[in-house]
Amino acid sequence: MSVKEIVIAIPAGSVFVEAAQIPNWIAEALEPIPDAAPVLRDLQKRSLIGPEHWCVGPLTPDDWKLLDEIWRDLPDVAHVDMERFRDYRSVFAAAPNKPAWDLQASFQHLKEEARVRQMNVRSRHFWDLRAAAQAGEISLLTAQRTPTRTIEPGSLVSVDEANRYLIPRGFKLREATGTGELPCDGAKKTSRLRLSNEQRAEIVRRAQSGEKHKALADEFGVTRQYIGKLCSDTPQNAIASWYPSARKTKR
Repeated sequence: MSVKEIVIAIPAGSVFVEAAQIPNWIAEALEPIPDAAPVLRDLQKRSLIGPEHWCVGPLTPDDWKLLDEIWRDLPDVAHVDMERFRDYRSVFAAAPNKPAWDLQASFQHLKEEARVRQMNVRSRHFWDLRAAAQAGEISLLTAQRTPTRTIEPGSLVSVDEANRYLIPRGFKLREATGTGELPCDGAKKTSRLRLSNEQRAEIVRRAQSGEKHKALADEFGVTRQYIGKLCSDTPQNAIASWYPSARKTKR
């Protein structure tokens, strides 16, 4: 039986993503955090056995029968959330047939449990991704586009290299289709990276000197089509004006 691939949507035209986002995306897909309040996990009775001494024990069938009578006008208490349980506690405290014992409730904190699981998944994939980079299985770049084998703030990985890590693990980066499919958080920062005037000038100069468009595209994190359009749209005498030192203030 094949396992369905989990698609991580990224903005159209993305060339790089931030390496540190990959463990986040995996964790968020595998362990989503529910928008749920704590729910009742267990209900016991607490009996006073001495001054400031209590004994906590399970509810007997007769105890449950009494609670059903006290709560007859309320929905079933099973899986009620913490806020709603206050109503049950108030009705119990005001009941004319209230027993000598009190209620001892424990709650399942779904959000916190999911956060812990998500953190564990994120940590595991961070170290797996780091090990893959250090072993040369995937290639990373620093924010300055120099090769690195360390995941640090601003480290980049190409979409193809990211998928080399993700696909064997049941995930895949794919460009958002624009039909209601939204890019993942964090991917927006890593769509086609905005180039400075100096970088664009360098690209045109080096392309005109004979460097391959593909090599320039890989280095600057853009597509070959972008390199070609930039070169064709840029007159040779316009390059110098892109540099701050070449701009003159009008008087």
